[in-house]
Amino acid sequence: MGDILQREGEDGSVLRFAYDRMDRLRMLTNEHGEEYTFDRNLRGEIIGETGFDRMHRRYMRDRSGRVIREERAGGRWTEYEYDQRGRLTRSSFSDGTIEAFSYDVLGRLTEARNTTGSVSMAYDEGGRVVKECFSGGLPGDKGTTVENIYDDLGNRIETRTSLGSVVQNSFDEDGLLSRVAAAGGGGESWEEKIVRDSEGLKIEKIFSGGIRMTRTYDAYGNVISQKSRSLHQDGYDRRYAWNASGRLQSVIDGITGGKTAYAYDAVGSLMSARYEDGTDDYRMPDSVGNVFRSRDRRDREYGKGGRILRDRHYDFLYDVEGNLILKTPRRGLTQHPNHEVSEDSGTHIAWQTGDYAYEWYGNGMLKEVRLPYGKTVRFEYDALGRRTAKLFNGHVFRYLWDGNVMVQEWQYEEKDRPQHSIDEFGRIRMQGEEPVYNLVTWVYEEGSYVPVAKLQNGERYTIISDYMGRPVEAYNSYGNVVWQADYDIYGDLRNRKGIRDFIPFRQLGQYEDNETRLYYNRFRYYDPRIGNYISQDPIRLAGNNPTLYGYVEDCNEYVDLFGLNFNGIPQNPGIVRRFMSKAEYKDFKKNGFKYDPKDTRGGISATSTKIKPQNPDAIKKSTGALGADYFVDIDTKGKDVVLKGKTKGGVPDWKIKDNVSKTDIVSSGKVCKG
Repeated sequence: MGDILQREGEDGSVLRFAYDRMDRLRMLTNEHGEEYTFDRNLRGEIIGETGFDRMHRRYMRDRSGRVIREERAGGRWTEYEYDQRGRLTRSSFSDGTIEAFSYDVLGRLTEARNTTGSVSMAYDEGGRVVKECFSGGLPGDKGTTVENIYDDLGNRIETRTSLGSVVQNSFDEDGLLSRVAAAGGGGESWEEKIVRDSEGLKIEKIFSGGIRMTRTYDAYGNVISQKSRSLHQDGYDRRYAWNASGRLQSVIDGITGGKTAYAYDAVGSLMSARYEDGTDDYRMPDSVGNVFRSRDRRDREYGKGGRILRDRHYDFLYDVEGNLILKTPRRGLTQHPNHEVSEDSGTHIAWQTGDYAYEWYGNGMLKEVRLPYGKTVRFEYDALGRRTAKLFNGHVFRYLWDGNVMVQEWQYEEKDRPQHSIDEFGRIRMQGEEPVYNLVTWVYEEGSYVPVAKLQNGERYTIISDYMGRPVEAYNSYGNVVWQADYDIYGDLRNRKGIRDFIPFRQLGQYEDNETRLYYNRFRYYDPRIGNYISQDPIRLAGNNPTLYGYVEDCNEYVDLFGLNFNGIPQNPGIVRRFMSKAEYKDFKKNGFKYDPKDTRGGISATSTKIKPQNPDAIKKSTGALGADYFVDIDTKGKDVVLKGKTKGGVPDWKIKDNVSKTDIVSSGKVCKG
């Protein structure tokens, strides 16, 4: 009763839903008539699904309903093992790779292992990570570590790595970040002071070397101007205008007077920009969200499920799981309607000069890319999906992570990489220590994904980012601009000055590889030249993508930190926002939330991060939250979260039925009163 049968868009397109006799979702039919179907067992559990592109997956479950084997096209599979408490302990893949996980008595992850190494975590009594160590998992490997110190309120006040960097944080009486001091592994030092208005908004940042950045806001908390300058040079100067829907309407360069204007379709998707030089750029979505770079939508061809088949320069070919395996200027290499090729079917197409060829691990992560001139880039990851190494042209590029942000990288020649050896007792050991050359330390504001400094070879660089957190400038210690860029509507660089990869960060969560020009986005890779990922969303429909390759509908407003969620309401919402009083805020920051199944509240409520932390009366009207003086953004990945429905204001109403620790808080602050 009451099941939604169809949803009609502003353009007249229709998304249809079909159900079985038990009112369980059986089929989705998208705006192009493509079907996504589900098979269920007698208990109603999904045991098979067939995607819009007709790719089929089969799930085998144990008596508890847990998936123990997933079978996919081409004989590919994944097997899962669990402990007695239902926690995942091992994933095995058809390519021979594995991932294994261990937990403490409180259910916290203590170790994650795969074929490249081991990540281990230690916690304090409050559930906060105090030490994280990555190693090759063999005797003789000292590994690299990140250690944390917290104050009595649970604020992280110091982070130290084994490679020599130290970051210290200070907080004001409201618990808001007020100062960051950092030292790199090469002895570099750097500092940032944050000035806020009465509502807690950042209005000025003062950096080492006399560099300053200022912002002003409108009554809704939107940035309307941003300026940066050093002691002897004016820098980034922009004025922003917003439309009635809260979307960015235009940006004016305060120095040149150049204006960039943006246009949106009827459903709010960013569809075009006219840049300051008069050129037009298009990102025209069709009814399912496939984007085109021409106004008439004739520059590209898409197959089923949002798979790009060709554009004006390349044909795109895929394996049986929908991963891109060849981007080629050669035309007509396959007659398959969805450009699917495989060795099993005898349709494998070899790389030739001018092609990009892609190879994938069994867990869906990109393994290597063969470039048009023949050289190959290889990648390695830990069991948490964080990239730990890139190998190219005889060099190893290594990465150290602090949770979800990359904090250090270094490189050395591949011939100097430590090798495995077998001792006299037959034990495998690591031979020698890993070299560390050209060490780079990246500094972030606590709880943020926005880089604010680069420390390298005795030099310090201040990074200025726009309102979205995208780097737009870098100053050296003398106050000179050494890197500068704007962004197009696909997130690619425009008007760049300086070496492209001197600052490799792009949209939040993205790191550009200069060799491939792809953006590493944690669990996927994004191509800013086509505006899509090159593999399907690993969480499938739970990512709420109109297509399984799609990026956010508006690069000026939304981000995808992990390459998992589009703009919408996923099955697990990822990061949610909870509004609260000052008293609850202080307790929450210090102790988190302990879930009690006997508590009549049944957990804590939260809503979408799209609800801006401004105007308590508007928040109350939209969400029903009383005393909305502060907010916390909570990462719910892996937690028991239930969608109760929508509030009176039409926004999602989530219930977190799980513990929330300090480490789950990814952002927090004071609600603006305006």
